[in-house]
Amino acid sequence: MSRPGLNQRITRNCPFSRTLLLLLLLLTLVGGAASCRRSTGSSPEEKGSRKGKPAASRSSASAAIPVTTAPVQVRSVRRTLDFVGTFYANNEVTVSSEIEGQVIRVAFDLGDRVAAGSLLAWLDARESDLKLRRALSELQRDLAQLGLSLDGSGHRPGPVGGAAPERGEGPLRASETLPGNHPEDALNIERVSTVLRARATLDDAASNLQRVKSLYESRVVSQQEYDAVLTRFTLAQANLQAAQEEVRSLIASVKAKREVVALAQKELSDTEIRSPLEGYVFQRHLSSGEHVKVGAPLFTLVDADPIKLRGEVPERFAAELKIGQWVEATVESFAGEVFSGELRRISPASNRESRSVLIEALLSNRDGRLKPGFFAKGAIVARTADQALMVPADSLVAFAGVTKLFVIGGGRAQERLVQLGVRQGEEVEILRGVKAGEQVAISGLTRLSQGRQVSVSGR
Repeated sequence: MSRPGLNQRITRNCPFSRTLLLLLLLLTLVGGAASCRRSTGSSPEEKGSRKGKPAASRSSASAAIPVTTAPVQVRSVRRTLDFVGTFYANNEVTVSSEIEGQVIRVAFDLGDRVAAGSLLAWLDARESDLKLRRALSELQRDLAQLGLSLDGSGHRPGPVGGAAPERGEGPLRASETLPGNHPEDALNIERVSTVLRARATLDDAASNLQRVKSLYESRVVSQQEYDAVLTRFTLAQANLQAAQEEVRSLIASVKAKREVVALAQKELSDTEIRSPLEGYVFQRHLSSGEHVKVGAPLFTLVDADPIKLRGEVPERFAAELKIGQWVEATVESFAGEVFSGELRRISPASNRESRSVLIEALLSNRDGRLKPGFFAKGAIVARTADQALMVPADSLVAFAGVTKLFVIGGGRAQERLVQLGVRQGEEVEILRGVKAGEQVAISGLTRLSQGRQVSVSGR
């Protein structure tokens, strides 16, 4: 038995069901399309966008690079070898004591300028003066026996004090007492009084012997009388020889005593401490009243005009060093001022540790402003060039030991390997690789390469 009620409800609801089914089908189709797009990739717009990017990149790669340029200029330059060094005195001496004694007076101190021969200090000269006087007295005695004297002695008798001598006063000086010649060297011993007397006695004895001998032969005088006269003659001969030997001995004694006098004179002169050079007192090692021994240092003196500058130059530049090259130096004490001189000495060997060559220059120092021990920066002028090609230092690119730059011409960059010379301020000398007047890039260097298109934006 049929159920008409149910069939009638379904029939009445059919239009709504069909609508619902259509909506469900539409939603299913939309979801499938979205899933399809996700699985197959980007949208057409995105694809079109990606296709456009390589084109833009290719356009950017072919675009000209903006650069700034500067010309290669011709200038005068100097090739200098720079070094650092220290100033030394041209001469430095330590004045030492030659004798032992007490310091009486000191005339100079640290930093004082002294002339060659200046009296720096005095030692007590009394004992040395007495030695000289005694030696002169003994010499004079021997000379007197020879009939000689110390001509022009200028002997000043009287006691000698220990105070510092003044002009015209003070200890006896051997130079004031000894003549320049030695008369005993040319002395004729036959003219010495003792020899003259002995000669006269011998002549008289010889004459008497001749007379008595004639009488003896005539048998007028006896043998005894003749023998007595002969004996006197023989004695006279011996006396003459003795007188001559005595004179010779006196001459030898005079020579020996002159040496004693010379030694006494030196000892006395050594009580005066004199400067051996013109310069400055670098150190004073003594004080008044101090007792000094032989060899004790008294003063250290320096001669600093000209002054020495010593430094070391790398051995790779040794071939460029030549005696007489101009040298310039600067010191911190006189900033901005340049002192000049010339290269005087070059070491014949290189220092194994520093691989450098020791050099020495002499610089004028008349005003004494440069002091031994000053640190200095020096430069040796090794070469000068009037037609040097110069470029800005900013134009250079260095990599792996190679230096290059970019020459700009015809809107393109040309890479050039260059050999460098002297750096002068902000410019560098180019020995090989460019020509005068060419334009070199000074900006954008990291983006440039051989043949790259460029646009010059300014100079």
